[in-house]
Order: sequence, then C-alpha cells, then structure tokens
Amino acid sequence: MGLHPSEQWMLRRIEEHLRTKDLDLDAFLSGRSALRRPRVLLGAMYLVPPVFIALGLVLHIVVLVVVGVVAAPLVPVTLWLLIRRGPPPSRHSHYRRP
Repeated sequence: MGLHPSEQWMLRRIEEHLRTKDLDLDAFLSGRSALRRPRVLLGAMYLVPPVFIALGLVLHIVVLVVVGVVAAPLVPVTLWLLIRRGPPPSRHSHYRRP
C-alpha cells in the first residue's frame, strides 16, 4: 500500500533536511559504509608493535620492547576478529541484523 501524496511530500522534505544535516545519509541509504576511518584505524594497528619496539630500543625502555614483541602476533588475530564482526551499527539506524 502506497503513501498518500502529502505523506510522500513530507517524507521527501525530511529526507532533504537530513541530507543537509547528515552527510552520511547517502551512504547509509545505498548500503555502503559511511565512514572510511575504521579501515584506516585497522591498518594503523599494524604499526603499533613496531613503534613500541623502535621507541623501546631508542629510549632504552625494555618494557616497550616487550610489549611490542608480545603485541605483534596478536594484532593480525585481533584485526581478523574485528573485520569478521563487521562495522558497528550506526547510531542513526534502527535497522537490526537478523
């Protein structure tokens, strides 16, 4: 059953308003990920252990070297688990995964 023309008009006005306020709405409506930042953060996690190791060696702090060496094998596993979980649900969305 379709919407009444006045309801369609009101829905279009609301959508236009949301598009001006929320730039991620287009991506959400098309089913794409609105944010690309999580991918960048996941990629940056690979750099954390080498940075700890390098800082530990340069600053002569053994704890940083140990943390970097211990974290190095855990990073790929952690990233794999985060990627498998999928993106976090949008705070604007009322869609629930089955």
